[in-house]
Amino acid sequence: MTSELYAKLTLRSLTALKMASKCSFTLCKLRFLDHFCLVMKHNSSFAVASSELVIVEASAGDPEAAARRLDALQGIAELPIDEEIQKFADQLMSKGGIPAVAKADALHIAITAVHGIDYLLTWNLRHIDNPVKKPRIRSICADAGYSCPEICTPAELLQRTEF
Repeated sequence: MTSELYAKLTLRSLTALKMASKCSFTLCKLRFLDHFCLVMKHNSSFAVASSELVIVEASAGDPEAAARRLDALQGIAELPIDEEIQKFADQLMSKGGIPAVAKADALHIAITAVHGIDYLLTWNLRHIDNPVKKPRIRSICADAGYSCPEICTPAELLQRTEF
């Protein structure tokens, strides 16, 4: 069985990686991105997906770093964002799963829920991979008839997955 995986590789996620690491930012960023992309792109257990929103976020910031992030996303399926996803993102915010100021975060969750993705990988521990918020997010997904993806960091998935 293949699990669907939504990879959110952005400037913000890599900044969080720097904060959690003792090695240099560039070294961590490149090692983790290289390792993660290599493992996920070539592992038949996962079908990796992204979205237009991830592409926009990955394009931001330092041009060289953005180019590396965009290169890492090459060949990954891009999920569309439609009206159903927009409406569900609004529900996630209006029902208290995600703060109204974090529309992009609500969209990432909505994209994965509506498309039936199994895992949402993120370094956003403030709004998305937040142990206090996740039960509310799961409840909102279930009430709307969607299955909530398993939300975790890429490192957590790599640690718990046998390759």
